[in-house]
Amino acid sequence: MKFLGLLLLASLGYAQSLIQTEIVHKGRVVSIYCLGSIPGTAKGDLLVFTSFKKQIKRLLSKPLTPKIEKKIKKLKAYKKLGTPACENINRDSGNFDLNGNATIAGKTLFGIPLHLEANITQGRAVYETYCVGCHVERTNYTFPVVREAIKQSPMLYDESQIPDQTLAHLIAYFNRFRL
Repeated sequence: MKFLGLLLLASLGYAQSLIQTEIVHKGRVVSIYCLGSIPGTAKGDLLVFTSFKKQIKRLLSKPLTPKIEKKIKKLKAYKKLGTPACENINRDSGNFDLNGNATIAGKTLFGIPLHLEANITQGRAVYETYCVGCHVERTNYTFPVVREAIKQSPMLYDESQIPDQTLAHLIAYFNRFRL
């Protein structure tokens, strides 16, 4: 069901334009999401995006307490730092960053759960360890398709033998040429 939601988001164009980046605030690295040039946060497997502007507006509608004032101040700082960061992101970065890590758009396209890392180089090592002896290299396969295929005979690999994290790296390697 979660994967279906990600496909729906991708088909609507939302997941393609939602990009995660990092800003430094008070010496601390903070992950933010950019929807176009708008900074905010995204929660859940379906990446429900909420701009910092909307979060601030919600908080301002509540009675102001010191705790809420502190949150508003922090969100304003994130918005101020996040706006230029979002504007400067290379929108054509595609499915992988320069280090071979799958981007959010790539993970969505390949069906890789968003909480997992997926790296091309590590995927090549997985391929050489588990696959090269019996299989020719395959490309353009998604995470759910490969997970189901390796459960079948003759492989019979389940999540305990090839954990999701390992499979995510393999899927990144399989899809390394997809734009």
